[in-house]
Amino acid sequence: MRTALSLLTMVMLCIPMISVSAEDLAPQVEGAGPLIVIGGYNVSESHVSSILLQSPNNSILAEDYTATWCENCVTAEHALDEIAESYNVTQFHFHPEIDGQDPFGTAEGDDWWERRYGERLAPTIIFHGSSIHLGSVAKIKNTLVEDYSISTAAQYSYGEGELEYSWTPRNDGGTIHWNLTSTPDGGGLFPEHSGYGHQFHAFIIEESAYFPDGTNGMENYTNIVSQISFLGDTDSGQTTITLPTAYDGNDLQIHLVMELIPPTDDGGSLVDGKGDSQVILYSSIGIGGAVILLLGIILFLRKGSPGPESEMMNAPVQEPTLTDPPAGADERSAQQLAYEKELVDPD
Repeated sequence: MRTALSLLTMVMLCIPMISVSAEDLAPQVEGAGPLIVIGGYNVSESHVSSILLQSPNNSILAEDYTATWCENCVTAEHALDEIAESYNVTQFHFHPEIDGQDPFGTAEGDDWWERRYGERLAPTIIFHGSSIHLGSVAKIKNTLVEDYSISTAAQYSYGEGELEYSWTPRNDGGTIHWNLTSTPDGGGLFPEHSGYGHQFHAFIIEESAYFPDGTNGMENYTNIVSQISFLGDTDSGQTTITLPTAYDGNDLQIHLVMELIPPTDDGGSLVDGKGDSQVILYSSIGIGGAVILLLGIILFLRKGSPGPESEMMNAPVQEPTLTDPPAGADERSAQQLAYEKELVDPD
């Protein structure tokens, strides 16, 4: 019994450490790799841009799934704009194409989101292509701004190298060239993402568009994903892109995005190579899971011991449930619920 009490003390001491580490993390994307973004110049201008992968000052990509009818999205985007005042953030706003109510949706935008993140629920904001924030209520700290700050401050190591791209406009499109190089004697690329591949995409973003018929009252919608073009999976290349027509104005911008691709297992499914899922799993178990673990230890130590205590300790123990509904699910409006029904049953 003394051994069991000693283990009880150890487990109880460990519980605060598990909770603290978990509370400081947003849920992490599994089955898709981080994203690195560069650029943001008007498509009417020739330009060349480059970044050092090891620089802490590179832009942080924030992907926002939103809609012109999504009232909760306004709250999330205001917090995102506030974060952008303190951090170097590049925003991509994805709108639904399937519902027919939003004029800014694109099929390639929906395909991108479903391939990487699965469900398309507004609002959802994802930083670095890795940290997920669902809904318009803070889940980690006291405010959305504090929650977003945790993810924007996260550091990712991509090794030592340079990513460069150039854009030359031509008639109704242009030519984009990209080049990824490793710094000589610098330790190589992606040391924390062993086995990952990478591929490149050109994102065409409309800086701002006026749509007074949006039912969330914003009227001016910004950073709209207008087109995504797959470029290739080689470290260097060049291709020609035909540009979409802007909703209004002449404010299309082009960005180069490098997407890290996780390795696959023998069955072909994606493998999460970041190793962060364990921390999140522990946070989901929390104190209740630790108590279950403790009871299991005591049962093991007292197995075969006589007396009424043995009968009590051998009572069946309820396993913890790790499939709670996602936080923020109760925030969806009637329009959001109707939209989700349309996704499931388009007829």
